[in-house]
Formats: sequence, C-alpha cells, structure tokens
Amino acid sequence: MDQVRKFGRNEYMNFYSYTYTPAHGYQPVLPTHHFPARQALLAVAIFVMVLSISTSGIHWRANRLVVSRPTPSAQAASSNLEPAPVDQVPAVVEQFQPSPSAPAAPIVDKGLQTILESWAANHPAYKWSMAVQGMDNDKRFASLDSDTKMPLASIYKLFLTYPLFQMLPLDKFDQTYLSVDGTSKTVGDCVNTMLGRSDNSCGEAIGSYVGWAHADRVLNGAGFTHTELNSNAGTKSSTGDTAKLLKEIYNGSLYTEQQRLYILNILKQQTRRSGIPAGCSGCVVADKTGELAYVNNDAGIVYYVSDVYVLVIFSDGADYSHIASLTTQIQQYMAS
Repeated sequence: MDQVRKFGRNEYMNFYSYTYTPAHGYQPVLPTHHFPARQALLAVAIFVMVLSISTSGIHWRANRLVVSRPTPSAQAASSNLEPAPVDQVPAVVEQFQPSPSAPAAPIVDKGLQTILESWAANHPAYKWSMAVQGMDNDKRFASLDSDTKMPLASIYKLFLTYPLFQMLPLDKFDQTYLSVDGTSKTVGDCVNTMLGRSDNSCGEAIGSYVGWAHADRVLNGAGFTHTELNSNAGTKSSTGDTAKLLKEIYNGSLYTEQQRLYILNILKQQTRRSGIPAGCSGCVVADKTGELAYVNNDAGIVYYVSDVYVLVIFSDGADYSHIASLTTQIQQYMAS
C-alpha cells in the first residue's frame, strides 16, 4: 500500500486493478482493458513467424528446380559417391533440342533428265520406265514414268528378300528346308539360285514359304506402294519402288549389315550380264534382271571408281542391247 499512499489510491487504481487477501494483502492485476493490445501483439508475432517459414519454403522449392551443371572436375570427384535417394533427386526441366536436319532431298539433274527423255523419244516403238539416283554424297536424280506399274518379271525375286528376312533369320537359312520340284532344298540354296541364276522354281518356293499376300502387306507397309506380287495378272512394280529397294539394300536401312552384304554378294556374281553390266565397262554391278515375253528389265547398283548410283530400266519390246546402250550414255554422264 506504499504506492497507494505515495500516489494516492485513486491514481493507483486508475493504473492497476488489485485484489486483497488476508494472506497476501493487496496484489496488483493488469487491467482488463490491456488484454486486447497483448492479443494483437501476439497475433502479429505469429503472422511474422508463419510468413518467414512460408517464404523459406518457397525459396527451398525454387532452389530444387535449379539444376546446376557441375564442372568436369566436380563430376569426376562425385563419380564415386552413392546415388541420392529418388525422392531427393532434383527435378530436371528438359530443354528443347532441335531435331537433326533431314537428309538432303535428291536433286533433279537436268543433263541426266535430258538423257532419259531423249532416249525414250528416240525409241518410240518401246515402252520405257527409268530411274537413276546417285548414292552417298551424289544427290543427282532423274526419272521417267517412275510411278507407272509395269511387269516385274524375275525382279520380283529381289522384292521377296525383304519379307523373307522379316520371317526367317539369316543364320536359319541353311537349317530350313523347302520342297522344290519334288526335291528338298534349303532356303539358302534357293535364295542363291533365284537371285544368282534367276531360278523360277526356287522363286516360287520362296514366295509360297513367305506367302504372296503376306509379302504384299510387308512390302506395302515398308513404303513400296506401287508393288504387287499377289496378283493373277502377274507381279508388278514401278522403277521408283525398285530403285527404293536397291537404295535400301545399299544403305542397309531395311536390312541388317549381314543381310545386305549377303544379297549384294549374290547380285554381283549373278550370271545374266548383257544389260547394265555390259553397258558399263570397268564398273562393278550388283543387279537383278527380269525377262518375260517382250519384257526386259534390269535393276542394279553401279560402282565406278569411288562413286555409286542406282539404275533401274524397265522396257516393253526392247532388248538387253538397248538397255546396255542407254547405260553407256548414263555412265558417261555420271562419270564426267
């Protein structure tokens, strides 16, 4: 009560409320009107604390999205560390990578195109379809009626190789047998004779083994849309499709390395050489011929010096001497 006496009871009571008990005497109590201020201060303190925690969490999450690219020395130093648990690996935002540029499209060569058109114009008694295309870095190209379907004759045997390889691995060729004219021959024997000597019995046996309708589905699915083997009117295709097949064999995109070398080795040694090979002196030619009634066709890969091109010539009424003469003109131009 000293303070009461010093300041006066009224002033003391204006500042404090108090209680009196015999055991403790007068005890000051903070007036009730001061509690709202304390509550407000407490609320502000809590808000500041929550905001700080929340802001730290935002920075932590943002930092997880930033992936630093360590220097080579840092990568080497960390190569022996245990990998971090999956839930601790920071997310990586994939960056856009431009697709590789598409291969350069073949360029129609005016000089080469003139040779084909002039040849057809100077030999109007026969029907012609032709396609020439340089390989590797040679992008020269020319064609004449290359989308027109014409009789394939025995060149259908070359088309059969693709669906055959899809059905039977090369290492099984000598373990798989076919019935050919009442005798048993391996698939390997038949492929060699149907491509190397244009044997018809083996060609038909391979076609039956693959299935003619199935062969068409596989070939059409691979982009040979002008090719038809399963037809009562006979096998047909275009010089465009045939050139595409030879390019695939040369580049190995539809064939494995072993498969393409297997085919090329046979075609380089095939026995009918009076067409393209005869017209390209000093060239190595991997080709397949086709002849039926008045049809004479030749399709090959021509290797000369250090360059290569695909040449396909289909004719109706002409003979192989015509094909050889046309090849000579084409070769002179390609080598010039």
